[in-house]
Amino acid sequence: MLKQNLRYKAHTYKKEAIQSFYGESTMADVLKKSGVRDAAEDVNVGSDFYEALDEKVKELIKRAVERAEENGRKTVKSRDV
Repeated sequence: MLKQNLRYKAHTYKKEAIQSFYGESTMADVLKKSGVRDAAEDVNVGSDFYEALDEKVKELIKRAVERAEENGRKTVKSRDV
């Protein structure tokens, strides 16, 4: 369920996510905090977690974009993740 939810969000926010990687932005541009809290279920989420997650997501997007470009595509697809 989490994987499917993240895939949907990645697809829905793809353009914004790529823009946020290259510009000044906050994690809310890529993922919604409420979605992260929901995914964490029965545990609290510390404020520093969002920053660390933001960096991981940006790196994931960067690698996916690079892989798509290496394969001659301008579209990032789920298989690039």
